Amino acid sequence: SGYVFILEIFVNPGDLLQFDDTILVFETCKVALDIPSPKAGRIVAIHVTEGDTVDAGAPLVTLESI
Repeated sequence: SGYVFILEIFVNPGDLLQFDDTILVFETCKVALDIPSPKAGRIVAIHVTEGDTVDAGAPLVTLESI
């Protein structure tokens, strides 16, 4: 639980990703974490913007398998 702060987003809708490509960086408890892609796919939607503070566990992006 808690909140995360979105520092930087590295993807755009339509981008193709490989497993482990960095999607975004967020900060929680003053620790910045890279969030990698869990699978290869295409970014369908981005649900956050840089500077947002969101609930931990909130959807960040929608990734469609290819």
